[in-house]
Amino acid sequence: MRDREGIIQVVCADSGLTRLYLAELQRSGKPYQLPLALSPANARRSFCQSEPAVTLLDESAVPAEESLESAAAQLAETAPVVVVAAPERQGELAFLIASGAADFVPRVGWFVSLAANSVERRVDLAAVSADVRALPDGGSAGDFGELLRHEVNNPLTGILGNAELLLAGRDRLAPGSVERLQTIAKLAVRLRETVRRLSYAFANPDAASASSPEPTSPEVTTRWRNSDAHRSTRSPAPAQSMPPPRSEPAAHSHETERDAAVARLDKTSRSRTE
Repeated sequence: MRDREGIIQVVCADSGLTRLYLAELQRSGKPYQLPLALSPANARRSFCQSEPAVTLLDESAVPAEESLESAAAQLAETAPVVVVAAPERQGELAFLIASGAADFVPRVGWFVSLAANSVERRVDLAAVSADVRALPDGGSAGDFGELLRHEVNNPLTGILGNAELLLAGRDRLAPGSVERLQTIAKLAVRLRETVRRLSYAFANPDAASASSPEPTSPEVTTRWRNSDAHRSTRSPAPAQSMPPPRSEPAAHSHETERDAAVARLDKTSRSRTE
């Protein structure tokens, strides 16, 4: 198990709950490293020394005056987050959950076991993602798609989350700053959709290839170029200007003029005789 894959950051301000989380995570027998933090700020400072594979965030570590979504989004910039909070707070994390950057465990019933199971699933996913880094020597396209989604979505969620948090106070921002933040948010959403499509294409190569147009063979191209349909789509060649018809000289023009002169002379001679 690589160093980062074995690190689970536990962020909890309730000492009793912290002991329960640790006991449940250690029950699997895996050699997890379980650093503790009392607040998200302390956890982020510890990331400089070692980045976790997953962060377990209990709502007790987030003061009432602070946003649970903001705390989770900042932690998600480094690693996926499993948030344990009251059921009614799930709506605050709708975007993080939908983007895959966070999992939510309601703080009811046997939530400690559920939280530990969710954390271990995230650790297993991180291990798969790390193994796929050996591509193209090994691994599958589906694993690479999962790696792409996992590695890109986490920082992307942080970018989009912070942009939306800033936009929440747009009344205090200059119009130009609001416009730039909106552009950041729109581009982040577009990139997230692109990642989703690419992940699906890698995971379902047969479906992706079936939906793509087939290449045209040279024979088909040749038949099309020689067809009447193709010729009809081509713009007609510009008409060439025809030279004006040459004027032909009148036939026997000299003979006609001579005959006329003879006729005049004959008429004149007749009149004299008379």
